[in-house]
Amino acid sequence: MDPRLHEAWFHYAAGLANEGFAHLHGGRPGEAAKAFAAAAKADPASLAAWAGLYESRMAEGDLAGAKESFLLLKGMAGDHAVERARMGQVLFERGLNRAAIALWREAAKDEAHAVPALVNIAVACQRLGAEDEAAQAAQEALVRHPRQATAHRILGQHAFAARDLDAALAHWRAVDPPDAQVLAHLGQTHMLLGDMEAALKDFQAAARLAPHYASSALMAMHYCASVTPDAIAQAHFAWGRQFPDRPRPPLRALRPDEPLRVGFISADFRHHATGIFLPPLLAARERALWQAHLYSNTLQADGFTERFRTLADSWTNIRPLDDAQAAARIQADAIDILIDLNGHSAGNRLGLFALRPAPIQITFMDYVGTTGLAAMDFLLHDAIQAPPAEDHRFTERVLRFPGDTLCFEPPAYAPNVAPPPFLGNGHLTFGAFNALAKMSDKTVALWSRILAQAPRTRMVLAAPSLKYKAAQERYRSLFVGHGIDADRLTLLGETDHANQLARHRLIDVMLDTTPYSGGLSTCESLWMGVPVITHLGDRIASRHAASHQIHCGLAEFVGESEQAYIDCALEFIADPSRLASLRATLRDRVAASPLIDNARYASEFFQILRKCQSRFSDENLPPDDEFC
Repeated sequence: MDPRLHEAWFHYAAGLANEGFAHLHGGRPGEAAKAFAAAAKADPASLAAWAGLYESRMAEGDLAGAKESFLLLKGMAGDHAVERARMGQVLFERGLNRAAIALWREAAKDEAHAVPALVNIAVACQRLGAEDEAAQAAQEALVRHPRQATAHRILGQHAFAARDLDAALAHWRAVDPPDAQVLAHLGQTHMLLGDMEAALKDFQAAARLAPHYASSALMAMHYCASVTPDAIAQAHFAWGRQFPDRPRPPLRALRPDEPLRVGFISADFRHHATGIFLPPLLAARERALWQAHLYSNTLQADGFTERFRTLADSWTNIRPLDDAQAAARIQADAIDILIDLNGHSAGNRLGLFALRPAPIQITFMDYVGTTGLAAMDFLLHDAIQAPPAEDHRFTERVLRFPGDTLCFEPPAYAPNVAPPPFLGNGHLTFGAFNALAKMSDKTVALWSRILAQAPRTRMVLAAPSLKYKAAQERYRSLFVGHGIDADRLTLLGETDHANQLARHRLIDVMLDTTPYSGGLSTCESLWMGVPVITHLGDRIASRHAASHQIHCGLAEFVGESEQAYIDCALEFIADPSRLASLRATLRDRVAASPLIDNARYASEFFQILRKCQSRFSDENLPPDDEFC
């Protein structure tokens, strides 16, 4: 054949194969098979054509046709395992996962090449979403090589998805040396188990290898009684020093009738504490005074997300944007005040704030301490959670609401208040509905002291992570270690929000956690008529419940020491009749409190915004000593 004709025919076949790839990646395996068959006919030596034909026939479910294609493909690979493995790698890199797996299975028949081939099969199966097949191949690899790191990673992920946290931990611990991702997996798993001391060590080790895990480590510190508030602050300051100081953009000159343009950035415009606490403020604001421009880094939208969209003056999804791109968008929107709603919690965009896209930047609502950023001008809180004597723990200037930091909007689907259960069952039932990460070993020790002195009482723990058997076993063991019979415990796992609220009918008295107290869970308990005993701790994280209760006129349930916390709980044992009257009146008391006064809260918030402006402008605005 004329060489020029042969070259033209080769390019024709390659074009058909490329057409097949386009159909295959577009989810059209039938069309792909036709194109690959034509390519194979034009160039019978085309690896891409025969591999693509096998891949598309497998995707169609045409097993007989796939087998025919594979026999030709296998012949092209030759008889040696190393060549089959190498060809499998080439196909894998082209996205032909099924064809690669088939060749690697052939390579795995040679024991000398079995382990890498099986590991490759496991990785390719994961890419296809065939998790059970991936786990089977990884397990076969471990039989031959018990320390194979990739196999342990895959089996750790498989065990985690199957809710077997003990097995997940065992596999991830077997990866030696661990990389940052494995350490982060360990930290996340320990957090689900409520072991925040172990989680902190994992996240700190991950952050040493990959700095983007630093926020996870900083967040974990707040849950650990072993870490002092000053140590927490110093760690945040050290983190913030990595960002160079940037000049502040000039304030925009506003016309007298022009509203402030206020931006909010969050990863939690969804069913989350932010989804409960921010909408009342947005709904009650005077739109003539300030606009709300929401910048969403939210991963999974829900019904709460849609509500945020309706309340916003503008909505921008910044998840696909890097920090520089998002900063440019915010600058183009001429935002006057930019508010961070995440701090160092998951999904935060503090790197964006470090670029200083707005002239005034504030952190607010979802975090429990300083961001550590010099570019963050203000932090909003209240005097109970962040007393002035602790201002040295913040890079930001702290501005304080005269009342509570938050405003609670009870869900419309909240059930009516039920009678206290002790009236029906004859014994007092304590409860805790906080996340397991907050139910520290120190907290369990406090609870056990109460239960030991009131032997007829019972305890109900309800938290999403209690769906895991390993978490249930851990908490039963903790209580038993303090001499409390496990039969006195009821452990409830994940459920929908309406049912979680209905679970309050099981509880006479809620016991708060330390050193990280309940925020939203406290508000919900009070609304459901259940008093909450809390301990006023040594950090913002330990004072959420205290602030909410004091602002509701319920200071008698706030203990300033551990013994006061215990004594307060035991008082209900001595006089359980108090519970009936509390249950009947608590919702009305909360409804009449500042915690649910949206209009007052919105007014105070706007005054704080104006105060922030006054710091950097010559306007005749409130003096510095207001709201501080």
